[in-house]
Amino acid sequence: MNISRRIVFETETDIEEYQVIEEIYTNRYSRILYSGKDKTAQSGIPLDSKDLMLFEYNQRLVELISQSKPKKILAIGGGALTLPSYISKKYQDIHFDVIEPDKQLEKIASEYFNYSASDRVVIINDYGLHYLKKTRKSYDLIIIDAYLDNQMPNEIMTKKFAKLVVSALNIKGAVALNVISSLQADSAINQIHRTYSKNFKIAKLYPAGPDKTFYYPTNYIYVLSNYPFKLRLKYPALSLESLGNYTTQLF
Repeated sequence: MNISRRIVFETETDIEEYQVIEEIYTNRYSRILYSGKDKTAQSGIPLDSKDLMLFEYNQRLVELISQSKPKKILAIGGGALTLPSYISKKYQDIHFDVIEPDKQLEKIASEYFNYSASDRVVIINDYGLHYLKKTRKSYDLIIIDAYLDNQMPNEIMTKKFAKLVVSALNIKGAVALNVISSLQADSAINQIHRTYSKNFKIAKLYPAGPDKTFYYPTNYIYVLSNYPFKLRLKYPALSLESLGNYTTQLF
């Protein structure tokens, strides 16, 4: 397929720089939202006819949602709203609250990423920590997918944030974090695990895609709950044995 890469739109808001680009991405003709000075791929949709989300970590989150059947989801980090948009069209009984500080992203999502406003998707322009401090709502699932220049905000790594997440879950609720990380001892996933696992009885780490490397960052879905859960995602949770030399740091 000989399709040239083209910039569809670019802007700079009070929070971030963005580019919307059409190109071949993972062998699919796609529209991608790039953000930050490093132009990190933040959101994307395929422009083909396949009913499959573009990013593998979103595919795993769709599997998680379809199996756990939450009714109320809190998403911390909205991007171009591709996941709430996909889920709200597929499941009529799921309600999303989306926490996204950048007000301009909803307009970008509507104009370039097929997002349509729905009473089942509520966009709240706020930061995750501030929202968790004030909310009295209880959720079945909290998805944390917040990045700035390819880095997870420091506040998400704190004990305070983890405790607030627990307080916003119902008794059978779970939290799922999209973590871009290697598996080394000083990696992001190890830092998150040391912080979050103290507040949950069960923690499982699922690769988003087939590539699992110790030394190079890739996407993982880190799922925690205080209630037993069974998930059959495309790629099984990593076992102690498969984590090799880093198991003592991770689990």
